[in-house]
Amino acid sequence: MNPPLLEVNKICYSVRGKQILTDISFSLNENEILGIAGDSGSGKSTLAKILAGILKPDSGKFLLKGKLPANNEYPIQILFQNNGDLLNPFRTVDSMLKDGFRFSTLNKVDKDRWIKEKFDLLDLKHELLSRKGYQLSGGECQRIALCRALTVNPKVLILDEPSSAQDIEASAKIVELIKNLKNKLNLTLIIISHELSFLRKTSDKIIILSVGEIIEAGTTSDVLTNPNHEHTQFLLKAESYNLTEDELKSNL
Repeated sequence: MNPPLLEVNKICYSVRGKQILTDISFSLNENEILGIAGDSGSGKSTLAKILAGILKPDSGKFLLKGKLPANNEYPIQILFQNNGDLLNPFRTVDSMLKDGFRFSTLNKVDKDRWIKEKFDLLDLKHELLSRKGYQLSGGECQRIALCRALTVNPKVLILDEPSSAQDIEASAKIVELIKNLKNKLNLTLIIISHELSFLRKTSDKIIILSVGEIIEAGTTSDVLTNPNHEHTQFLLKAESYNLTEDELKSNL
């Protein structure tokens, strides 16, 4: 039997003696979408940064197909909510995207053709390739940053709060985009979000974090339909009352 694509084993992380994550363990199969939910301060983004290699855990490890990732690999890429800010405002989109291939196993592909194919998938106009970063809208920046992450040919792509501050129409487009990434590119994804309704539409499996620990895990349908933990029940109730994350935090 083949091992899962990603195995996370007992990851712990602390800052100045304060425990942020405790014994985080889960697995993810190829072409699955995992949702990671929890209120503000639950450790969602910290976990994402550890998986992407931005932070180093105090203990624990993760394996890709049963092996530790090599130091020269970039197996997991993360797209932050403000990732568009990382685009150079004075460089053309085309040059920024082609830079990404330098760190990729895709460095021998026809780059112009590859980029145009991904632009079609991401619903981006080809004319944007000649524009500079400062000439792009916020939505265009977000999708071009996603395209750049794909140039590295990641095994796992992490999306950090992809639906935050989006209206209903924009959120629906993001749901469609995520499904295209999974189905057309055979990507494996991790979606970090405090919006359970968004994860219900996109993820196959879900884990719920609270104060740095996994309190519930399973298929998205099972967890969000029949939650066992009282905190998951509270999060669902808060969502039904349409509370913001700040309002939710104030009621904890």
